[in-house]
Amino acid sequence: MADEGEAYQLSSGVLLKAEDDKRPEVLRALREKLAGEGFKITSLASGSDAQPTAPTWEFDAVHEPDGYTVSAGASKPGQGVSVMVVLPCQAPPTGAASPTPTATG
Repeated sequence: MADEGEAYQLSSGVLLKAEDDKRPEVLRALREKLAGEGFKITSLASGSDAQPTAPTWEFDAVHEPDGYTVSAGASKPGQGVSVMVVLPCQAPPTGAASPTPTATG
């Protein structure tokens, strides 16, 4: 558990289905969409730069006002496109009450 005021991260990964020959098109569309939403593309890498056993990350992007980051790239052949989203979070302040469960019924 993070200390009060200490940042921690929430990350989530998804695998988008895409045929191998469509992956560059999917990545380009995602890159353009993120740029249109205010993300700054911070790196681009070609497939030859990655190790053969690791996913080939094609780009990273950051939304500087919020600190959100997105990494996306082609996975191994036949496995589509990998997308990882990381959100910065803050630990709740000291003494903050835990949410109280509510009964539904």
